Amino acid sequence: MRKLIDRVATLRRDASGNMAVEFALLLPAILILLGGLLEFGAAMYTSSALESAARAGAHYAFEKGLDKPGIEQAVKGASTYPPEKLTVASSMSCECAGAPVSCSSECTGGYAPYKFVTVNVSAPNSPWFPVVDKLVPVTFQGSAVVQVP
Repeated sequence: MRKLIDRVATLRRDASGNMAVEFALLLPAILILLGGLLEFGAAMYTSSALESAARAGAHYAFEKGLDKPGIEQAVKGASTYPPEKLTVASSMSCECAGAPVSCSSECTGGYAPYKFVTVNVSAPNSPWFPVVDKLVPVTFQGSAVVQVP
């Protein structure tokens, strides 16, 4: 019996495997946090890139007017996202004194209405880390509005 008590006491003092057990317990939580951090960073980068691409399309529209194929080409050329995954939509709207009007009409004072081109860009998101896929958007979007002459 004394031998058994000595053996148990020896095992209680031996701490050689504690670090490995603690590491094994903490590793999944650390990996989830790291994966979430990387996924959110990629989401922020993609969102910012789409906003920048939409601004490039709006800049093109300011110079050339509502040229939809040209705007789409400018957006796809400025984006770091794969061009085949981008959806680009552009439209023109007009206003007189802040109220929407037809672009072919005149405003009350006889002047032409203010013309605006809106560029919207969207792209699907395919998260690579399955744990956080519900926390990031399904599609990324960017938009820009510019007043054209």
